[in-house]
Amino acid sequence: TDEELEKLFDQDGTWTKTGASVERGPSGELVLTRNGDDPITISHRTAACWGDFTLQTEFRLGGNEGPFEFLVGMPESGKPADTSYLIALGSESADRLALNRLGTGVYSAYGGTGTQLLQDGQWYRATIRRSGQRIEFQLLAIASGLPVIAFGYEDAFPALVSGVNKEGSFARQRFGIRARAGVLSVRDVTVSHRDSQHTTEALLFSVGQY
Repeated sequence: TDEELEKLFDQDGTWTKTGASVERGPSGELVLTRNGDDPITISHRTAACWGDFTLQTEFRLGGNEGPFEFLVGMPESGKPADTSYLIALGSESADRLALNRLGTGVYSAYGGTGTQLLQDGQWYRATIRRSGQRIEFQLLAIASGLPVIAFGYEDAFPALVSGVNKEGSFARQRFGIRARAGVLSVRDVTVSHRDSQHTTEALLFSVGQY
């Protein structure tokens, strides 16, 4: 309902958004309509990207201008240069995937010559998995059940840690989505963490292996 949406995005709500108005879709999904030149940005307020985790969401685009980006390990500022990992679909060309680590490109791949990774009007499921020093990404087309693109990246010095800049110390633990599209629909955002009170980093540090 409209009242629920207000609670979801108000000052104490679960999510933040910029560059868009929002309403409920017919299946309960969030439908964000771009209302200016700035991209739609939606992010979770609470820490989601810590330790070993699996993060999954389904989305659909309308009027996509690209790129479509997942921000994994955002600081409060939301600055891409301070974000641990930025996964961009349609970066520089419609068939290209790129991974930025703390604002620097570290990996890219192509989905196929002349083939767009994202088609307007189709639902996709994105899965982002972090295990120790490795981050993995998979994109699936829901209608066909077929994978669109996937990659794994081994990070010798995992970026999902706290940082310091001229404004002081900050944490990189939030999840966000940014889209240069007329409409972004989002549903079924879930995150799960390993069944341990300790993160992988804490366990490795405790035995002197990190």
